[in-house]
Amino acid sequence: MTSGSTDETMAGMIAPLNYGMPYGQRSPAWENQRQTIVDRRLIGTAAPADVEFVEAIRDMAGQLKFEMDGLTMKQEEQLERTERDLEAAKSQILFYQEELRTSREAYTKMLAVLTKTTEANVKVTNDLWKAIDVVRTSTATTTEAGPSRAAQRPGTFTVKPKSIDTFSGEKTIAAVYS
Repeated sequence: MTSGSTDETMAGMIAPLNYGMPYGQRSPAWENQRQTIVDRRLIGTAAPADVEFVEAIRDMAGQLKFEMDGLTMKQEEQLERTERDLEAAKSQILFYQEELRTSREAYTKMLAVLTKTTEANVKVTNDLWKAIDVVRTSTATTTEAGPSRAAQRPGTFTVKPKSIDTFSGEKTIAAVYS
């Protein structure tokens, strides 16, 4: 370019733009030059049937559509990612619900075993006390020397088994404390 053509560009003559250039490769200077073409026509300083103006407007519309399509694709990707995350969360919920159900069953079985063990311990304890009383009574009647230990104890000792509460599955604060 000569210095004369540079002066013409500055005076309002703008070099033709390459509209075949991909949108993502255009420089800010290129964008500014296109905007100048549009502004020149909108202000009214260009000829009524300015081909540069029409091309610039058409290109701006194409770029806007390109950018909107890009946004739509990003939104679709986000939606797909969100749906995948939702499916993963659902499978985790199902996994934890199954773990909770299994834990409840194990807890209930453990309580049943503990209850039976406690009842068996109470029975053995009562049987032992009865056996001790029988031995003391038979020893006291054969020796008859002094007061027997059975006489010192007013009655036989019995242990009543306490039933252990089982988990009802209720999910309230009151159920936690009961």
